Amino acid sequence: MVRCLITAWAGALWTAGLLAAPLVLAVLPTRALAGEVACGLFTAVNYLGAVCGVPLLLMARAMSGRWLVLLDDGGATPAAE
Repeated sequence: MVRCLITAWAGALWTAGLLAAPLVLAVLPTRALAGEVACGLFTAVNYLGAVCGVPLLLMARAMSGRWLVLLDDGGATPAAE
């Protein structure tokens, strides 16, 4: 499930940024129209990121038993001064 969510999110980012946006700019007659279409595309990608991100955070919480797993220092303690 984690890999599917990450793949969906990353695939949408790559597709929007490297394929769809340049294609829209090249095909549509005006930059204003292309910008509006690209804006809608990037909005959809942002929503997809939120939809994928929330379950990923919840799964990370369930697997580790605590929040902010990515900020964990691995149990290291500060050096004595």
